Amino acid sequence: MFIYIFFFILIVIFSLNRKLYQNIYFKNTLILGLCIFLCFGYMTGSDWRAYEVFYNLSGTNNQITQEIETGYGIFAFIFYFIKSDFWAFFILTKCICFLISIHFLIKYTREQLGWGLLLFYSLFALFFYIDNPMRNLIASVIYLYSYKYIHEKKFLKYLFVSLTALLFHKSVLLILPIYLVNKVNIKKGSTYVILIGIIFIVTVIFQEQLKSFLASSSLLGKMFEEKIDYIANTKDEMYKGGGVSLGLLARLFLFSLILKYRKKIEHTAKYGLLITKLSFVYIITYIIAFGIPILGRLQMYLCLPFVACVSLVIYNNVSRKWRYYVILFIIMVSFSSMYKTITSSYKYIPYSNYIPYMINNENLDYEYRSEHNRINSPYNKDN
Repeated sequence: MFIYIFFFILIVIFSLNRKLYQNIYFKNTLILGLCIFLCFGYMTGSDWRAYEVFYNLSGTNNQITQEIETGYGIFAFIFYFIKSDFWAFFILTKCICFLISIHFLIKYTREQLGWGLLLFYSLFALFFYIDNPMRNLIASVIYLYSYKYIHEKKFLKYLFVSLTALLFHKSVLLILPIYLVNKVNIKKGSTYVILIGIIFIVTVIFQEQLKSFLASSSLLGKMFEEKIDYIANTKDEMYKGGGVSLGLLARLFLFSLILKYRKKIEHTAKYGLLITKLSFVYIITYIIAFGIPILGRLQMYLCLPFVACVSLVIYNNVSRKWRYYVILFIIMVSFSSMYKTITSSYKYIPYSNYIPYMINNENLDYEYRSEHNRINSPYNKDN
């Protein structure tokens, strides 16, 4: 657990210390360290097992029978064709996704990414890069490039990027309507609050009917069929649903700050209006997933605008009198989320990194790697 807390503390120090925050070398070293820590995980996580089996079947008739998105299948086959080791392929892909995400976070926060980075690390990145739903991750990172075309109101280019992301995960179909945020022009913060309240009430009251609709839909039912049994028992952050009332309240509080200072965000940040609207969509998505956990991973497509807005609020808008209270709140929420994530499952502890094994040219047996965390973790071995 030490290494998780170490990087948490490092990000907090980076965010609090102005000299470190403005030091480009420290910032780049921190980002590189996070990349190595998050993306080079070896026996941690869970999804890599299926991905490794799939990768080793590349180029065979067996791979063709696997139900997997075309884009990912072709992408994996290219690396297999050039004789790349699975872990080289897998880690390189994660590193690219991570660095692109950080690039967009820096872009949206105007270089002021400190507290946004802390929220991203604690609430999202551990799941994205250590548990690592790879196809979902690639699709969500590709989708980041569509934000520009939402902002510029270029639908065909937006559609092209979105359909490219769709080649890696079918869930992109559910977020295609996000382009319509351009048509939404809500001027009063109270309207946002009313809409959130209505959606929350409808989701809670009619959640069983909504679940039945998803299951009965020929497209959506097939899309999520393989997830239903897993989600019924999981404790993953993206799927926690009704059990995360504190997480919901924390997000609602942070969004209330975004609402309070949204005018300043819209006028001072290049994509201020867009990321404010997308933050609202993120909250709506989170609320819907609160009642219908099967939709939890849709948050992957929208979390960066949310954490970017929070970072902008703290650095530029909250008065000095209240800033330290908000910072303390964010630290507490972030640590709580991180701790809950890494102690809810065998997937995070013990932590192992691929680099020492690569340096020593030590190739561990698949079965050993697959069972390592289940055997040695003190936490839930069934989730």
